[in-house]
Amino acid sequence: MLSTPCWAFQSTKDEMVAKSSIKYLKKHSKMTVNELKNSGHYYYRDDDLNFVKNKFKDMIERIPSDNEF
Repeated sequence: MLSTPCWAFQSTKDEMVAKSSIKYLKKHSKMTVNELKNSGHYYYRDDDLNFVKNKFKDMIERIPSDNEF
């Protein structure tokens, strides 16, 4: 079972991964599934690509600034 919040990005037109994977992922309470309606396994349409980029940007901005690398 997942103990850390996770995100998944699943293309609804994916040529490699079954749509049933979305249902499986959604069963986990810590999992947020983001469905990309206009993309496939090998490509992202501009709207979906921008959505993914913005989600990652949001995630990075949540990292506390006192984390030094």
